[in-house]
Amino acid sequence: MKLIYAYIGNFRNIRNQEFHFSDGFQCSFRDGFLEIVRKEADSVRDAVFGESVLRDLTLIVGETGAGKTN
Repeated sequence: MKLIYAYIGNFRNIRNQEFHFSDGFQCSFRDGFLEIVRKEADSVRDAVFGESVLRDLTLIVGETGAGKTN
């Protein structure tokens, strides 16, 4: 199992935030409905990363106090 998307409506200081953890899918959460669409294969990405663990590396960045630790 792989986490590809997370939506946080209200948790501590995080409000209505989407987190995308896979570039193979387009995901969105609107009006209580989750939509997931598989993207077409990207031949350049496949040639560069192959099956490497770097293929699905996700970085979360933000200002101090933005809620990254939460």
